[in-house]
Amino acid sequence: MRAAVLIPVHNRREITLRCLRVLRAAELPAEFGVIVVDDGSTDGTAEAILAEFPDVILVRGDGHLFWTGGIVAGMRHALAEGAAFLFWLNDDCRPDADALPLMLDFLEQNPRAICGASCFAEGGDVPVQTAFRQRKAVTASERVTEVDGLSGFCVGLPATICAEIGFPDERRLPHYGADGIYTLLAKRRHYRVVLLRDARVTLLDKISVSSLRGTMCVSELRWAAFVRQTFFRRKSAFFLRGQFWYHAYKYGFLFGSILFLVKVCGWAWTMAFFWCRRSASAQAV
Repeated sequence: MRAAVLIPVHNRREITLRCLRVLRAAELPAEFGVIVVDDGSTDGTAEAILAEFPDVILVRGDGHLFWTGGIVAGMRHALAEGAAFLFWLNDDCRPDADALPLMLDFLEQNPRAICGASCFAEGGDVPVQTAFRQRKAVTASERVTEVDGLSGFCVGLPATICAEIGFPDERRLPHYGADGIYTLLAKRRHYRVVLLRDARVTLLDKISVSSLRGTMCVSELRWAAFVRQTFFRRKSAFFLRGQFWYHAYKYGFLFGSILFLVKVCGWAWTMAFFWCRRSASAQAV
């Protein structure tokens, strides 16, 4: 296995199977292998993969890996298999048939580079912002677009990077943020981080990280349960420990800590204002 496609999954059997069918239909070169990390799915995902895709390597988790732990488990397994290139791929992504070979060709020609595919919304030609430059989200404006960091939808990187900067931080950034921070740290180690315009991927799910206010509007939880679910659940986009370390990695410990505290104060104000209005409306009724 020269290039390993790593797919972390959990309880999305049909989405996962559809992703694997797309890869099979693409007829990838024999140098590509596929590793699925099933993080304790209870919907029969693992059994369905083994039945339909006997050539896929299945790594099992216990339900506590989340995205980052799943990716790290896949990277470690790929290194043990001797892979020279690693590809992160979310199971809600549908790569064009030539996307992964194009990315591999770029990596082979650029030894100190990380590349991301250009992502598009399903049913159209609308690009989705899956990279950032400084504090601005960007899409591929040129054939090769230089960026600072990438979201982990479809990303290719050399296996040698693991010996230099290690693995994504599964302890501090268990689900959100580890992809962008890892690629940003690589950029700071003088890796070239780019989006490839011609390597196209369709996203089957919408990117839907809601604002805190939006999350509160659709939640029916009581105040204490909402706080636990939103700020202390590792899979939440607002997970406090993850948010702290994301800011610390991105902006430096001191300035990042200040920005994190400012954000927390803003969240506290938003929650207080929202709950006061909700209570007033309930009393008026």
